[in-house]
Amino acid sequence: MKILLLGDSIRMGYGEHVAKLMEGKAQVFYPRDNGRFLQYTLRELQDWKWNLHLQDGVDVVHWNNGLWDVGHLGAGTGATGEAEAATVLPTIHAGYYEYEKDNLTPPAMYEYMLGRVHQRIRNLFPAAKIIFAYTTPVLEDQAPDFLYRSNAEIREYNAIARRVLEPEGVVFNDLYTFAEERLKELHRDWVHFNEEGSHLIAREIMEFILNQTK
Repeated sequence: MKILLLGDSIRMGYGEHVAKLMEGKAQVFYPRDNGRFLQYTLRELQDWKWNLHLQDGVDVVHWNNGLWDVGHLGAGTGATGEAEAATVLPTIHAGYYEYEKDNLTPPAMYEYMLGRVHQRIRNLFPAAKIIFAYTTPVLEDQAPDFLYRSNAEIREYNAIARRVLEPEGVVFNDLYTFAEERLKELHRDWVHFNEEGSHLIAREIMEFILNQTK
């Protein structure tokens, strides 16, 4: 069995762990690149397929985009952030900082781009079972000045993903709930997981994929 893992820096944290756990059970592939947001993944998918020598396809694609898409960019403009953002664009206030009101990928665009990326995966890997991993929660009170994410919006984006992709036969791995139960213990910063967290998520992914491919 061949498995392709797609996603952002969270996937970069657990990818190697999944590969080691799957030794003797499956071959695990993943790009060294960060999948960032949906439009970036859409653009890079074909390159990843060729660079990973997956011309013959894979059996499973375990995929996420969300943390970049849901983010609100810091409101400072230019390299020094000298301009007041309120004079340029609408903002929201969270913690000590101001952020752009709109998400990097607003909900309607997220819905549209999910459909496009899903279709692209289908085109490139027509025989693959597609699993969408829910975006994981964050410690939002620790957000830096350059980017903000809220768990309420992450849940909203996860719901959008289910609404768009479930009718297409996509299966969902609820990493949000899995991570939420031990969030502070398993995070190394406000977004990313420590080694223990990445290993636990990798084990959950391994078990989920094996159950889905019995």
